[in-house]
Amino acid sequence: MTDRVDVVIAGAGPAGAHCARLLSRRGLSVTLVERHRLPRYKACGGGLPVKALRLLDIDVSAALEVEVREALVTCCGNRPVVIKYPAAVGWMVMRDTFDHILADGAADAGARICEGETVRTVAEEPDCCRIETTRRTLRADYLIGADGANSTVARTVAGHGAVKKEVAVAGEIFVSPADLERQGPRASFDFGAVPDGYSWIFPKKDHFSIGLYSSGERLSDLKRRLVDFIGREPVLRNYSKLTLRGHLLPRGDELPLYGTKRIFLCGDAGGMVDPFFGEGIYYALKSASIATEELCRRMAGDSDERVYTVAIKEQIGRDLAYARMMAMKFYRSVERYYGLMENNPAIQKAFTGIITGEYSFRECFFKSLLALPFSVLPKRGPSPSGGLSAIS
Repeated sequence: MTDRVDVVIAGAGPAGAHCARLLSRRGLSVTLVERHRLPRYKACGGGLPVKALRLLDIDVSAALEVEVREALVTCCGNRPVVIKYPAAVGWMVMRDTFDHILADGAADAGARICEGETVRTVAEEPDCCRIETTRRTLRADYLIGADGANSTVARTVAGHGAVKKEVAVAGEIFVSPADLERQGPRASFDFGAVPDGYSWIFPKKDHFSIGLYSSGERLSDLKRRLVDFIGREPVLRNYSKLTLRGHLLPRGDELPLYGTKRIFLCGDAGGMVDPFFGEGIYYALKSASIATEELCRRMAGDSDERVYTVAIKEQIGRDLAYARMMAMKFYRSVERYYGLMENNPAIQKAFTGIITGEYSFRECFFKSLLALPFSVLPKRGPSPSGGLSAIS
């Protein structure tokens, strides 16, 4: 069976579903291919920053479980800092519900959803893209690769191994109502709970999502560390049910290409994850919006294949470069840099601005520098090559 459409999208996560809705609303014929049956569980903390919500044109209120107005931040389990926000900085969601709402929104706009179908191979031909799935052959004028960290589409565009990955372990843990109440609507982060990373406790309506993210640990070590972490946390240790899953996260490295003449990479498939917090929903939605605009211009003959890569590098990649530099410095000397932040409201505000969208990572970096005591400011400026200058 061979189908021909304007656009095939691989992956019905936030990037793919959002892109499918936007393109369908422009009148294009769109087929969205998802290897799982929806709704499906997705290993993820489920923190949805308000800057991501602003990118959506669909009501997702049914997925919003807990409004976050407060955070508890610690360093290696000590030195607690409670940060209270004047307004919500985000919501907690379960990804099965959130992603399903986005996919339904795409279907409502006219996209065809093919569930339980896996993209096996992709070939870019002179007049179309040919996509072989487990059920059929699809042909499309354009292909959106939104098929996650292990993207089949990305291998076609950027080659095997182009998207570098880190490991995380996430889980859902069910505790008593008293422990849920003790945590309240507060997101908890313990920086340094694991080498080169952090732990999280995110409250949901009837349980917690927990996990560990690290740029330097193996999955087996992370699972062991997470079990130890549960035993140390009073609100977790008396749990009644626990499920854990390991998963890969792109580490936010820049790719040489984010697309070709007929193919566009979005979200995790293009490595677009913030390497400081491991957050990717915002970049998934943002890249989908960029891809939509660029694809429509290309169909109208107003663009060429270089423009999408340039747009992603300018609107996303440049900021992720600052996030990557900040993450490398912070996690390698976590106690030192935590000490600079813990009693400095200006730095706390700068990092909060990343979540709300008030500041980019670049702006956060320079605002944090300005808020530091003179004695710890860097002794050199920007490099002659234009590279980033960091705290020594």
